[in-house]
Amino acid sequence: MTAILLFTLGTGFTQALRSFLTSIVPRDDLALLYTMISFADSVGSLCASPVLALAFSAGLKVGGLLAGLPFLVAAFLYGISALSVWSIRTPRSR
Repeated sequence: MTAILLFTLGTGFTQALRSFLTSIVPRDDLALLYTMISFADSVGSLCASPVLALAFSAGLKVGGLLAGLPFLVAAFLYGISALSVWSIRTPRSR
């Protein structure tokens, strides 16, 4: 039940980040922003898929608690993503 709750809390992450970045980027640069977000999303999917597949096969070989290794890897990657988002600071108004 806890895992479902955590998963549900993360489902709006991309939309919230896109909304936040839209609010701090000048209107003339929005097309570039959306292009970069889509590019990063595509590259992330291309890189994460083989990593998670490798973690899954390694977890199955070892067995035991490490059968959940893909979930640990995904949690680590989401943690890195969350830390990078939390490090973004909005520009101060003058």
